[in-house]
Amino acid sequence: MAVKIRLKRLGKIRSPHYRIVVMDARQKRDGRAIEEIGLYHPKNDPSLIQVNSERAQYWLGVGAQPTEAVVALFKRSGDWQAFTGDDSPTGIEPQKERPDRLARYNAAVQAAPEEAIKVKKSTKKADDTSATDTAEKPAKKTKAKAEETAEAAIDVTEDIVEKVEETASALTEEAAEKVADVAETVEEAKEVVADKVSETAEEVAEKVAEVAEEAKQDVVETAEEIVEAVAEAVEEATEKAEG
Repeated sequence: MAVKIRLKRLGKIRSPHYRIVVMDARQKRDGRAIEEIGLYHPKNDPSLIQVNSERAQYWLGVGAQPTEAVVALFKRSGDWQAFTGDDSPTGIEPQKERPDRLARYNAAVQAAPEEAIKVKKSTKKADDTSATDTAEKPAKKTKAKAEETAEAAIDVTEDIVEKVEETASALTEEAAEKVADVAETVEEAKEVVADKVSETAEEVAEKVAEVAEEAKQDVVETAEEIVEAVAEAVEEATEKAEG
């Protein structure tokens, strides 16, 4: 069985991510994998590359053939150099630390009342002539804080949606594997039925041949009996004629 190391595509149309998988070369691109040995998220900044080096070295060692894209990823992780002795440079850029959006949201909510108190104090100290201008500036700051709070809430919502999408993607993949299992079972059933039909057809052919042979023998025997009877009749007729 020819084995390949290739990328298996997951995710949405414009936001794909991939898994590095070991797969039978005869399988479709996104078919059932033998083993998953890494991740590749090209849309991250920088791109996310994770490789299980121990399993990658094992499969390379037993003759699994990586695609060009996988070789490029293995060169970034250093696994290709470890396997071939290549001296090309390696290196994966570390992922940026993700900001805690929930913490940002909570901080914005706590900061909003304090800003309102400051606005009230500054309004009392302002002169009557500049009261309107003084009130407008804190109002703008309060509006900006409210917008920041709304943005933080949106970020938290996006995180939740992303988690839901990842879970849905995993469930979809599991369903696809189940469908592939069913397809394999159907193919096996077809082969069994075809074998049975072939065996039955051969048995029928043998029976027909036997019946034909028996009929042929019966015809020959009957013909021989007729010939003997005719010969006897001719002989009797000849004897009578001579007598």
